[in-house]
Amino acid sequence: MLTPPRPPAGPLPPKVVVLGSFVHAHWWSVARLPGAGESCLAHAVHSELGGKGLNVAIGIHRLGVEVDLVVGVGRDAAAQALAGLLAREGIAQQHVYPVAAHSGRGAGLVDAAGENSIAVFPGANMDIGASEIAQAAQAIGGASLVYGQLEMAADAVLAAFTVARTQGVRTVLNASPAAGVSPALLAVTDVLVVNAVEAAQLMALAQDGPCGGAPAFMARWPGHALVVTMGAMGSEVFVRGQPPYRQAAMPAREGGDSAGAGDGFAAGLCAALAQGLGWPQAMQLASQCGAAVASGKGVLDHLPRGSVGHMLRPAA
Repeated sequence: MLTPPRPPAGPLPPKVVVLGSFVHAHWWSVARLPGAGESCLAHAVHSELGGKGLNVAIGIHRLGVEVDLVVGVGRDAAAQALAGLLAREGIAQQHVYPVAAHSGRGAGLVDAAGENSIAVFPGANMDIGASEIAQAAQAIGGASLVYGQLEMAADAVLAAFTVARTQGVRTVLNASPAAGVSPALLAVTDVLVVNAVEAAQLMALAQDGPCGGAPAFMARWPGHALVVTMGAMGSEVFVRGQPPYRQAAMPAREGGDSAGAGDGFAAGLCAALAQGLGWPQAMQLASQCGAAVASGKGVLDHLPRGSVGHMLRPAA
């Protein structure tokens, strides 16, 4: 059975524990993607610190919600770059664990038409384990919400969600990539966030459209809410005991990159839920943040800054 979220004890501010992932990504722009055994010249290079967990942690913090980031890093220059970024953003680093020689790395080639070829080395992301989760248990138990994703070891997410469940702390899982989801992990997940493809993979929704099978899934799953994102078609949330709520997609500027929009969406959703807002407001803020990221190139430069209340205030 679902454990209801713990009522707030006193005037403590909301806090989100993010089970993070970190990748130092490097991109080379080329006229065309090379074939096997072929070398080519690049005309531009771009480097960015990212990863699903890191992006979401920074996005939540920029919306005025305290964040504890639990993430594995290497003993390398990439970890030093991450430490500098977190210091500039004002995010505490007591749960950034050097658990391997190398941090997560990514390398990609992008051609003139926008086609790409990418390789990702997960590095330390997969080395967070029971020991690190135990060290973070106090932070998890004192959180308003715990957010997890699957660019880190699924067993670590399961361990953290189990701690959260025993303390009555709400858990939010972005089930991406979907291959890492187990029945045990679903059983300790309160809010499940998936895109339409992941929904089809996890819940056999394809036969009735992206969300047609959601009621049947909700009957089998003990969680509280299923959020399905559908790109330009918007998003929808199925909350136990309530009618579905549909959120229209917010407009994004042309020429942007939608690759990180899901991270922006998750950050807005978690920030709103941590502050106790209802589902219509949470879905609106999530859509706003997703559209902001999709309006530009890269992720961190386009995660919005401002309070949740300011973001949700109607335009004059």
